[in-house]
Formats: sequence, structure tokens, C-alpha cells
Amino acid sequence: MYFKVILFILGYWCCSFPISKAQLPEPVYRQLSVDDGLPSSEVYDIFQDDKGYLWFATDRGVCRYDGYEIKTYTTADGLIDNTVFEITPDAKGRLWFKTFSGRLSYYENDSFHSLPINDTLLHIMSSRFMSSMYVDAQDTIWMGFTGKRGGMCKATFDSVIMMEPPAIPMDSRYFIKQVDTNGFICGSPDGKQGNLSFLKIQLHHREFRVPIKPGVFYGKHISVIPLPDAGFLFYHDKDLILFRGDSILNEKSFENKIIAMSQDKGYHTWIGMYQNGAIRNPLQANPQHFLPGRSVTDILEDTEGNIWFSTLEEGIYFLPSINFKSYSTQTGLTHPFINKVVADEKGKIWLGLNNGDLNIITGSQVKTIEYPGWPIGFVSVLEPIDHDKMWVCIGYDNFQIDQQLNVKKIRFQKEYKHFNIKALYPENDSVFWAGTATSLNKIVKDRIVYDGGAHGWENWLSVIYPAGPGQLLIGTLNGLWRHHQGKYEYLGDRWPLLKNRITDLVGIGSQFWIASSGGGMLILDGDSLRQLTISDGLISTTCNALFFDPDSMLWVGTNHGLSIIPVNTDQEKPAIKNLTIRDGLISNEVNDIAVVGDSVWVGTKKGLTVFNKRLLKHQNNYQPPLLLTGLFINGSAHPVTDRLNLPYNRNYLLIKYKGLSYKNAGKLTYQYKMNGIDSTWKYTTNTSVQYPNLAPGDYTFHIAVAQDYLPEPVSPVGLNFVIQPPFWQTWWFRTFYITTILAIIYLFFRIRVLTYNRDVVRELIQTLIQKIKKEKYLFVKTVLDGSYVKIPLYKILWIEADRDYIEIVTQQQKVVIRSTLKKMDQELSGSNNFIRIHRSFIINMNYMTSVQAKSVRLNEHLIPVGKSYLKTLNHLKEVLQERSV
Repeated sequence: MYFKVILFILGYWCCSFPISKAQLPEPVYRQLSVDDGLPSSEVYDIFQDDKGYLWFATDRGVCRYDGYEIKTYTTADGLIDNTVFEITPDAKGRLWFKTFSGRLSYYENDSFHSLPINDTLLHIMSSRFMSSMYVDAQDTIWMGFTGKRGGMCKATFDSVIMMEPPAIPMDSRYFIKQVDTNGFICGSPDGKQGNLSFLKIQLHHREFRVPIKPGVFYGKHISVIPLPDAGFLFYHDKDLILFRGDSILNEKSFENKIIAMSQDKGYHTWIGMYQNGAIRNPLQANPQHFLPGRSVTDILEDTEGNIWFSTLEEGIYFLPSINFKSYSTQTGLTHPFINKVVADEKGKIWLGLNNGDLNIITGSQVKTIEYPGWPIGFVSVLEPIDHDKMWVCIGYDNFQIDQQLNVKKIRFQKEYKHFNIKALYPENDSVFWAGTATSLNKIVKDRIVYDGGAHGWENWLSVIYPAGPGQLLIGTLNGLWRHHQGKYEYLGDRWPLLKNRITDLVGIGSQFWIASSGGGMLILDGDSLRQLTISDGLISTTCNALFFDPDSMLWVGTNHGLSIIPVNTDQEKPAIKNLTIRDGLISNEVNDIAVVGDSVWVGTKKGLTVFNKRLLKHQNNYQPPLLLTGLFINGSAHPVTDRLNLPYNRNYLLIKYKGLSYKNAGKLTYQYKMNGIDSTWKYTTNTSVQYPNLAPGDYTFHIAVAQDYLPEPVSPVGLNFVIQPPFWQTWWFRTFYITTILAIIYLFFRIRVLTYNRDVVRELIQTLIQKIKKEKYLFVKTVLDGSYVKIPLYKILWIEADRDYIEIVTQQQKVVIRSTLKKMDQELSGSNNFIRIHRSFIINMNYMTSVQAKSVRLNEHLIPVGKSYLKTLNHLKEVLQERSV
């Protein structure tokens, strides 16, 4: 019996203590795999060309990636071998591909080319492995080999010459590993077991000898990187050595083989290891480790600042920022959905989760509060009190937890047991204002001394904030209220924007910054209210949480990411910066924020992200490059060249383009404008735009990647072209035509044809006038087969409406389209020849032959005049009389 009691006490005691998990946060990786279009999971090299495209070398071909799609090139496209180990640029912008067979291909002008010397290289490679290659400005190809017969050769496009490196006697067992603009690495045998006693490195016309460990063959896994301070980093097998001058400054051995080494734009060194991921600054005391367990074959920082990793097992990994790290259920959290993030005075990070759990992060440990009877629900309140305690509300249960993580359940009077707190404001150590799902309450210690619901004021509260002596601002579902001495003032009556749901509120100087759901950020300053929305740079108008840090930065959590507002009371329009998953957040749905020193903690629906605000890069200053990728004229492809000169009947243009941004891969917004047609910028997410039936004239098409923080694009790409008029619209033809017509008219009058053929002459004159004028058309889509028809306006007799359809009648045909007569009347408003005479009819006055009491005759057809249009009859008679003279 006593034994059971002891076990119960020990069990209760253990349950009251938190469970700890030592987990480090990890970056949020994105991945490109076979499912995304890679031909293989085995990737050896990454390269970014001068246009911005990313290239991947795999064992199943070479890939080019633009953020939208992965295009794979193989031997079917001209590549000499599908297994490509390395991609090397040359001075002329060509890309060279080092293959498994030793043969070489290069890419130039959108096509692959093979070398005539490939058969010779294939013979040389029978006992060697090509470890490196370099093409100089004179098109000399330098190659280094390892294997039983290592060495160096130089080649042109037509011949190959084997050669020995300087100061190294020719021997069948030496090798060349790396050759480029800086120099080369070579080695010689020790004469005993074929192992090398030193490696010879020649860089910048200097020679270094690197001692190596006996019993280890150094072949493939060797490389060197020159450093800005005249030193260099060298790795072979598992060893990394730092040289400066002739001295070894630092060296380090790793458990796994090093298979890659590179530098980013900040000259930070990266190494990739076999089955042990990548390490940044590997010689430092606490280097950063990425992708443990994977074999990383290359690391690249692109022009946008993203970090790319190629692996042998899982394709490509991509990091928008190494500065952003995240906690998830894989790194210690007990649930991914975080409602509340609070930092206490000791620097602990408290997380209230959507399943009711309470996680606490201290250093690298994630602790979970365990307490008998801990409720299941979601944490609605997490508020520091008494300088060393935390108030926690979950459903109808309330707890206080001290720095030693001792849990005390708060019990109110019996009649208030269903006390669901949604917001809490501690006035002092023993007086609290609590907002519930029904009203505002005042708590003194554990007694509720004021209930707003009992005084007739009921609302769902979300935030309580002090607004001066004896005053509170109360955010609710239906807007913002002011409470003073038991009275409630609804501020939404004075400012309609304050009727939006209020989610958070902070006071900054004399201003109150208010987060709303749907109305963006609202700034209340005395008797004025100002609003910040998407047009001001805010990433969303659905704001969830606020945090004001000591650097005068207001952090705004929204449903589309994080907005950072520099707060200056004299600044009318602050320069807002936005962060999303493109920058490294684990999710864009931000629920709460806490800033401790330089660390920003962001709670989302998918986990917790932390980053150093001092290390934020200026993502908003990056302008993604944009390329015109295709031009189609009347459906046929045409080279993209500037200043096109097109005939009048080649006037249907389709323009394709792509912006190369990998942070926002496939989700860019573009702004475009066609000078000559558009007066303002238009926006689209499509990667093409078309212009059918362009009229003759000069045009310039502008296209750019839209930036949230810029009203006008920076350096848009332009395409200039001219559409020539048809010959009958040229000045010389018009002069000739007018002269001819006048002569014909004169002759007709001379022979008195006008007396006998007035109708014929009138129609002839109308036709000639229409020809002289610039022809105008209706471009409509037919109901019958959905085809588009171009109808000259001068050929239209009348237009008749039938509900949502209209019939366009000419002398040759009838065309039925889906539209209304009102829309058609507006479209024809620029022509003086058309007039509406009935709710169902628009007529062309050029074809009137008579005007009667309630109708008009067009040739042989009688068209009724509506009662409300009878006043037009006099006008029609005047027109007819003028044309009869």
C-alpha cells in the first residue's frame, strides 16, 4: 500500500515537470526533385549563367531552370554524353560540359556543339579521369587528368597535345587535379607504394608544396580556393587546410570525405561532404551545418542571394536565406500551429499552441509543460505578470506559471467558473482587466469585482490597452471601443474604419497603432485617423498581431507574411519592408511576434521562425532580370529584335517573357504597357501578352517585374516596332485617289448622270468617301461558331437587338453576336453615320431612302421608329434632304 502511494507521488511529481527536447531550429528548405522535372536525383554541379538561368549537371542530362520549369537537354538535343559532372563557363559566354566519357560539349546561341577532338579524348580517357578543364580567351582548352597516367593536356578545337606541368618531371603516376585562371594542383609519387608524399600547388605564379598523409591516395577529392588575402584553402579526402604564404594557419579533419568546396559572395567558405551535408565556415569553432545525411556535391549562391545545394540522393535543395531558422514538430514543437509568442524577462520564449500545449524555448531546448488535468483547447492568452510569472488561458481554465515552471491553477468564485478569457491587461501585480467572449471584467487577485455584461455591454474582446488615466481602448469583433469610468464609447461611429475587427493594438508616443482584419493598419492620433493599406506597401490588410521593438520598428503579422514599418510620427508614408516564405519564413500566416534583442520570433500556423534582424538583406532592392523569350507574328515565330518594321497585315503580336526570380519562383507579377495604346501600366501574372489587329503606327512595348514597393518599374525591357499603313492609306495614294475621284465626279456631272441616276451616284460617292477616310471596323465574335469577324462600319445597314443578342445586317450577310444594343450604341458613338431610332434598332443614315411618319426606309427595308425616338425624325429628314441636293 505504501509502495503504491510512493509511486503515485513520484508520478505526480514527474508529471508536474516539463519534458525537454534538445533540438536546433533548421532552415526551411525548398526542393527540386524528379517530381518537379529533374531527370535524376543524382546531381553533380550547379551554375548560374550571365542571363540568370540556373544549370544543373546530372547523370541523365543537363537541366536549365528559370523558376517556372526545368528544361532537360540530352544527347537527343546535341549533348555529347548524358552524364555530366561539371559546367564551366569561358570568356566568350559559352558553357562547357565535362562528361563521364571525357568528351566535351559546349552551349552557344541556344544550341549544343561537340568537338572534333572528342574521339581523341575518348582514347586518352581509357586510362585516365578528367579531373578539371578550363578554356582560355584564345579558345585553348586546358585539361587535367588523374589515374594511372595522370597529366595535363592542352587542345584546340582540332588537335590535342599532352604536356607536362612546369617543374614536374614527366612520370606516369603524377596527376593534375585543378586547372583554371589561378593555376593548378599537381602531385608526384613517393616512390614506395605509389602514394603521394606531397602535392604541388601553383597559384598566381607561386608554387606551394602541401604535405599529405601516407597511405592515402589523393585523386578525385582534391580542390583549392584562393582567398582575398593571398592565402588559399585546400582540401583532400577528409582534410581541410588553410594556407597563407608557405605556412599552414589552420587545418581540420572530418569524419566524412569532402567532395565539394566553394565560396559565396561574402567569401564564406562552404564544403560539401559525402553523406554528411554541407558546412559553412568549416574552420570556425561552431560552423553552420546544413542537410546532414545527404551527399552535397556543390553549393552556389545565386544573384538573388539564395543558396543552392546539389546532392547525390535527393536532387536540388534551395534556401532563400541561411539567416532564417525554424522550429517544427521535427525539431521539438508538440504542435505546429502557434497562437501566441511571448518573451519573458529571462529571455525564455513561451509558445501557446493551438492544441493547448505550452512550449518553452531556452537555448537549444524545447520544453513542454506537463500538468495533471491540463486542458485541451487552444492558448488564447499568454501574458507576463508580476515580473516573474506568466498567465496562461486555455478555454475556461486559467494558470499562473513561475520561472521555475511551477504551475498554479487560478480558481474564481463558483458563479464564474465558465470564464473564457480572450484578452488580458495587468494594471498592476494584483489588478487585471480581462476580456472574455462576452464582456469586459475587472479582477482583483482572484475576485471578479466588475462585470461589463451585467451593466448591459456585451462584446467578444480581442485586445485591451491603456489609453490614459482610467481609460482603456478595447478591440472587439465589431470594432474599437473606449472605456472610461464604466462608460463605453464606440469609436466606429466617429471613424467608420474602426468598425473593422480589431486584432491588436500598441501605443507609440501620442499615437495608437491598430491592427485590423480587413482595414489594414489604422493610426489614431488625437482627433485624426490614418490608414495604411497594400497601396502604401503593407503586405496585407488582414493584420493579426503587432510588436514594437526598441529600434522603433513595428512588426506586423498578417495572413500573407510579415510587414516591418519604421515608425516615425513625422513620416506620412513609411518605407515598409515585407518578409514571406520567399525570404525564409516557415509560413505566411503569422499569428504572433516577439523581438528579443536582435532575434525576431515569428509564430505561424506551421511552426516558429527565428532570425537576426541585423542580418536581414535588402531583398526589396533586388530587381529580377527579365527576358523576352518569344515573339509570334500572326502565329509564326519571329526573332526578338528591336525596331521591327511590319506590313499592315502582319499586325497580330504575341509576346512572351519571363522574370528570373527563384525566391518567388513561378509567382511573379508583371507590369506592362504598350505606348501607342495604353496610357497606364497594366498588371498580370501571365508570361505572355497578345495584341490582335494593331492599327498602323509606331509602338513601344514595355514589360518589367512588378515590385510591391515601387509605383513605377525600374528599367523595363522594351520592344520597338512599326506597323506600316496599307498602300491605300499612304499620302501619295490618297492624293492620286482624290484627284481621280474628283475627275470622275466632274465627268459624271458633265454628262448629266446625276439627273437620272441620283441614287447610284449617292451610293458611289458614299463608298468613295469611305475609301478616302481611314476605314473603321467592328471586330466581333460570332455566336454560330465562336469565330472572330471584322466588319467595315460603312457596310452596315442596321443593327437589331433581341434580348442579349444583336444582329448586324450588311448587304451581304447577317452576323449574330452576344451583346446588348446599349453597348453597341456606345461603341458606335464615335461615328456620325449611326443613330438609334428604336429600342431595338440602330441604323446607318447613309442608306436611308425615305423618312415616313413612323418608319425609315433603308433601300427596300422598312425600319420602325419608336415612340420615344420620334423626335429624331426631323433630324433624319434634314440628313436625307442634304444628301438629296
